[in-house]
Amino acid sequence: MTLLSGHFIHGVDLEDFYPCWNLALMGTLSSPDYSVSTDAGLFASNQSIRDTPIERLRTVGLPPGMVSPRARCLISTANADGHVTKRRNVELAFEEARRSLAPDAPSRLSSLYLAEDSQAGRNHVRSMLGSDIHILRVSVPICVRSRKVDTTWFDCYWNDPAEKYIENYWASAQVEPVCATWELLVDGVIQVDDIAGLDYLKANGAHLKVQPDGVFGRISR
Repeated sequence: MTLLSGHFIHGVDLEDFYPCWNLALMGTLSSPDYSVSTDAGLFASNQSIRDTPIERLRTVGLPPGMVSPRARCLISTANADGHVTKRRNVELAFEEARRSLAPDAPSRLSSLYLAEDSQAGRNHVRSMLGSDIHILRVSVPICVRSRKVDTTWFDCYWNDPAEKYIENYWASAQVEPVCATWELLVDGVIQVDDIAGLDYLKANGAHLKVQPDGVFGRISR
């Protein structure tokens, strides 16, 4: 585990209870696998999504233990509409390929998603998550594993499911040499370095509301 140097941003849906709750409490977010590794009780009963057979994820659903809200939305087999079903199938294709092409890379299904702290990075986050997404400046004090990837390959595969696009994604290839649409997948901990942004979240986030069980906000990247 190391500190990951650099300046990053993270998009938060202020209607999504869980990240708002954790950020308001501690100013940090942890990936599921890292959280489990620091708690002996959780570790004993947890099965990482990284180690769960793809066929089980496809047909049975989530493994026992801690998973990200993103994975819970995508992998749950109950009440899935057509878009969610397609998104689940695409994510499972990327996860299956990761295990052979980039086994040391974090899984998209259990990562924290960051972008570069630049205007291009902010524009990219908003293009993926919407103009109302709350963007926070963050650092990465603890990194178990990370991978910088160009999200355009994901979009290419969504429109045309060719294996070459998944291969390019996990190889960290650039679609465009000048303005690659980068995101950083992180298994570890991110810490907010944005006092004004965190104060706004504390005053306006979904943690201030009662959140019914099983209801999650937007599927963030």
